[in-house]
Order: sequence, then structure tokens, then C-alpha cells
Amino acid sequence: MIDKQEPGPIGYFSRVVAEFFEGYIDSSYEVELFSVANQACANELFVINESRDSAKLRLFLTSIFQFAQQTHEKGQDRFPNVPSAACLILCRGNAAARRWLIGEAIPDEIGALIAKEPPGSLQKRACKTFVECLIIGKQYGLTLPRGAPRQRVEQHLQSLPGVGHTMNRILGS
Repeated sequence: MIDKQEPGPIGYFSRVVAEFFEGYIDSSYEVELFSVANQACANELFVINESRDSAKLRLFLTSIFQFAQQTHEKGQDRFPNVPSAACLILCRGNAAARRWLIGEAIPDEIGALIAKEPPGSLQKRACKTFVECLIIGKQYGLTLPRGAPRQRVEQHLQSLPGVGHTMNRILGS
């Protein structure tokens, strides 16, 4: 469904998932539900890392941000946190084996998603996720490499004042 970029079914599926999760926000089940979602995301990212499948990563992250777009304020706060939480889960396992995913692919793909997002609260939340992923990567020695990978990310972020500067400060360059 996502591969074919069919807006009707994607919108419907995103709305169903978003409404399900929204029903548990601020309930006694919220922490457990998002903990399971974070682990499921980490599992999917593990598979994507093994195959180094950038297209699948793009679709996966797009789906998460679609869920956030379909939710109201509190859901928009929760869904963008899932990728950074999943990065932390993966780094605690075997960070070095995730170098491509966390040090390069996720910053590139989230940067591209941020650039496509219209200015507003969801774009700001996506920027927060981007920065969190960079910080987690740096803590585990998985920084975005200089050269072409970093230049691609900088190109994605060039229209967003301050984000490129923040990235360079985090990465120490």
C-alpha cells in the first residue's frame, strides 16, 4: 500500500492506527503500549539495517510520520519519539553493527522527511527526532560521516534556519 503511494488507503490505515494509539494516550496503558511500539520499531529497523534497504527505511519512517499527521496534539508528540527510542534500543544491543543505519541512513531519511514537511508543529517535532537520533548516534560513536552523506543531509536541511547549525554543533564540526 505504501509502496504504491495510494493516498486513500494510506490515509485510512494511518487514521486507524492513529486513533487506536490516541485512545490509550494519558491512560494507564500508554507507557506499555508505546514501549511495545518502540521495540517493534527497533525490530523493524534491525531488519532494515541488515539488508541496508534505504527505500524500506524511507517508507517505514514515512509511515510513522503519517501516523503523527493523523493524530491530535498528544499523538503528534508521541509518534515522532518512536524512531529515536528505537535507535536507543538498537544501540544498547550492538551499536557498531548499526553504523550504517544510525550514523547515516536515519539522519539522511529523516532530514529528507523534514524538508518535505510544511512548516509547523509536526516539522518541529521531526527536527527534535532528528536531533535526538544524532545525539544517540554520537553517544555510541555513530556520527554522520563527513563528505557525501553529511552533504546530503545538509542539503535537505538548508531551508530550515538553525537545524544545520545544530547538527554541526552536535557532530562537532
